[in-house]
Amino acid sequence: MDNLQNPYGLVSELLQLPKQILKHIHTHNLTDLLLGHLASENYFNLKKAAYLLNNPEFNCVKGLSGIEDHDIKDWKKLWEDPAESAKRLANSSYNQKIKSFASASPFADLGAHRPEELVEYAKQNFAFNNPVFIGWHGKHGNYGLFFCEPRNPQALAEQLSLLEHATPLLSITHS
Repeated sequence: MDNLQNPYGLVSELLQLPKQILKHIHTHNLTDLLLGHLASENYFNLKKAAYLLNNPEFNCVKGLSGIEDHDIKDWKKLWEDPAESAKRLANSSYNQKIKSFASASPFADLGAHRPEELVEYAKQNFAFNNPVFIGWHGKHGNYGLFFCEPRNPQALAEQLSLLEHATPLLSITHS
């Protein structure tokens, strides 16, 4: 059964992620691996996702990872060979586009911005049509920015609180 149809299965799977992250903490491009996992069809079934970091102290936004659904054809094998999976994901064209993104931050004070402004930012910069935005406070005063476009908006809307709790895990996968 698809985890989006079984929220208890999804919660159970999500609870295993910190252990998986710690097990593979030295894997290069671990952020890509986790993002691919969250975006996969058995988790949140996302067409596209991007993870960025806003650093208000240095007034910059930097792309850290991006994924499109065709990058994760066989999501079940992501953790079987994490080094190879992370390498493959790191080489995807969309991921490289996101990782190469760096600009002055238009979000010096994220509290002053409405979510729709952040969604417009994702549309303009990362080729999203109708993105969902999730943000969180991270270490060193940084702010995590997560944008995604679901395959099934209604299903994701029902599971959005779970995604809001899962995405900050991306913050512990990079230095």
